[in-house]
Amino acid sequence: MRWQDIVIALCQIGFIFALWPSVRSRHKPALYTSLGYVVLICAISFCLLTLHLWLSAATAFAGAVEWLILLIQKRRIDKATK
Repeated sequence: MRWQDIVIALCQIGFIFALWPSVRSRHKPALYTSLGYVVLICAISFCLLTLHLWLSAATAFAGAVEWLILLIQKRRIDKATK
């Protein structure tokens, strides 16, 4: 295991915890912000997989899932207000 994999994974875990209050909050990021993050973080996760940085890829994917949750929540809120 490369030391870079551990450092990147720990940083991404920090991002996951930093984003958690948004998941629990009533206020959500814009729909297209969440969509953009999901797509781009999935691309990063794929690149990390090809570099065999398994922990980094897994934590990047977990971050993408968290953004996907925000996207779904925002979509439901938008539908409910219409």
